[in-house]
Amino acid sequence: MKYISSGGIIKKETTRSDLQKRIEKVIMQVDENINSTIDIKELSQTACLSEFHFIRIFNEFCGCTPYQYVIKKRINRAKMLIQHNIYSVFEVSQACGYESVQTFRKCFKRETGFSPSEYSKLKQAV
Repeated sequence: MKYISSGGIIKKETTRSDLQKRIEKVIMQVDENINSTIDIKELSQTACLSEFHFIRIFNEFCGCTPYQYVIKKRINRAKMLIQHNIYSVFEVSQACGYESVQTFRKCFKRETGFSPSEYSKLKQAV
């Protein structure tokens, strides 16, 4: 039986493989439901882990917390939709799972450095 070290923790290779499969299942769930409310508790249940353990393991495999992963996915989707220049900011925010336009705008600006309308103008100029 082979052991590997991960962040100072020694794990059996089979355990690490099992955890990776659980995290991949969660990632698929997030990707399929990116436009709806995503709850960390539900994701941790999908992975069959406690919330604390799930967040720690997710971060170990993905390099970010589940919350950060969801935000990145939503903002990437929003950027793609904004580039098409056929959707309103409201429509983009709804398509990306945000309950309010204000929350979407704040998050978009924090992640990209641009408001959605500034980003749209920037992409149209290119």
